[in-house]
Amino acid sequence: MDWLKGGLSRSRMKAKQAEGITSLSDASSVISASKRSKSISYNLMLAKVKSLMSRLAKRKVHRIDDIVCNIYLLPVEITAHIFTLLLPRRTITSVPIPTTTPLLLGAVCSVWRNIIWSLPHFWTDIPVCISVSKARSKVQCRLLEEWISRTDEHLLSFVIRADSGMTLNMWFHGPAYGMIHLICQQSRRWRTIDLDLPFWVHSSLSDILHDLPHLEVLSLCSTAAGGFLDFLTNFKSSRKLRNLHLCGTGIFGDLLPYAGLEYFRLSFCRDYECWELLLPEYKVTHLRFENIISSQGDRGDNFVILSSVQTVEMILDSPEVTNSLLNHFLWPGLKSLTINLSCLIYDFLFQSISLFCLRSHCCLEHLTLSIICISSFEEQLIQMLESLPHLISLHLIVVPQRGAGSLEYWGKNNGQDFCGLSKILFQSLCSTEQEFVLPNLEILIYEGPLSLNAATLDNLLTDRRSPSYPESQSTDIEIKRTAQLQTVSIKTNDSIENLDGYLTQFKLLRNQGLDLSLVLDGIERC
Repeated sequence: MDWLKGGLSRSRMKAKQAEGITSLSDASSVISASKRSKSISYNLMLAKVKSLMSRLAKRKVHRIDDIVCNIYLLPVEITAHIFTLLLPRRTITSVPIPTTTPLLLGAVCSVWRNIIWSLPHFWTDIPVCISVSKARSKVQCRLLEEWISRTDEHLLSFVIRADSGMTLNMWFHGPAYGMIHLICQQSRRWRTIDLDLPFWVHSSLSDILHDLPHLEVLSLCSTAAGGFLDFLTNFKSSRKLRNLHLCGTGIFGDLLPYAGLEYFRLSFCRDYECWELLLPEYKVTHLRFENIISSQGDRGDNFVILSSVQTVEMILDSPEVTNSLLNHFLWPGLKSLTINLSCLIYDFLFQSISLFCLRSHCCLEHLTLSIICISSFEEQLIQMLESLPHLISLHLIVVPQRGAGSLEYWGKNNGQDFCGLSKILFQSLCSTEQEFVLPNLEILIYEGPLSLNAATLDNLLTDRRSPSYPESQSTDIEIKRTAQLQTVSIKTNDSIENLDGYLTQFKLLRNQGLDLSLVLDGIERC
């Protein structure tokens, strides 16, 4: 009986110890002890362990709740500032419409929803797509009123579209006209307006538009001749207008001389309309041409001179249009030129760029070319670069044409002209050459086919990383002072010969401050 009493007393002691269990490791030790004790009650210990697991699970949930509650304890001002950082910045060349941001944040919880509803600047970007359905248009009108009511007195940005099936009868005898009327009532608060509506809508808007003192960005699209030139007279009071986008054909004619206009974008119009629209009185600094249509016309020697233009972008699908624009404009102050062609190029493209820069007497500093080709162009490219001594950055993207009679793969081909860069261009950039080009080049970016060995690349990088000739120590005006290369980026599906033997040298140049990137066949080597 003594051994029985001792066993019972030990089991009671173990049970008391189990009450002080605070972790899973303690529970494990208790279970192990229970197995070694033959007299302990297994049912009692299982109950203790289940109780322990329940307490630990509740403790973990409480900790998560504490963390969530701490988020809710943030001051509303700090939370609102964090939300504001999610909004993209507005620039003169882009008009973001982050309409989903307030809706997504408000769907998280009621606390965030109340905060979002109290922030008027989150609701100032308003997209409107007018439906041909009367029932849906009525719902849209109510939602639009609710949306505008949350903006307080902040400036508004609208993107307005209409279903393709919209007819004249639907417009004037349905809820659609009421929606536009509601928007026009807020015209004094317009900051950005992007209209893509049937041409007959524009005339109906003229009667309900008010003063536009804060309008900065205007985008109009029309497919009918003369669709919105008369409509533009409604914006003569827009003294703050800085960004103008016109899309469509038949828009040539005299525009209002907007004094503060900085960015002018033309798309899907004819080339002669560009000559007519861009008046010398404009003080625009940034021009963008997209999908301009060739008219095969010629103005002779009558050039349009725009002295204030500093940046020009051409996103085109015809080299003839590029040639036409370069041959009819003079931009003496041009600093940056971007040409993106989604078609095969011809030799005259490089010659046109050279002649344009010489004729305009401009000091071009930044050049970006994106071209498609099926034959060698390197010699013509070097001849063009010889006429651009002030160039600081060169970004070249070459996409070989695939198909019959062209490259079999992106890179070297079988017996055909190699349409990419080779050592010839890289050697021409070295100051040790008698006739080297681009003495002021600091940034070189290339994407496309490549036939190059590492020794030539190393020679270029070492040469153009050496100190420039100090002006005080040189009296020979024939010496070309060279700038240091700061950035070199090469992306190709080809390989660079003997690259492994020069990787150490290239990494040393990177440590010395050169921003060097080599991506070969999708693998970053340096």
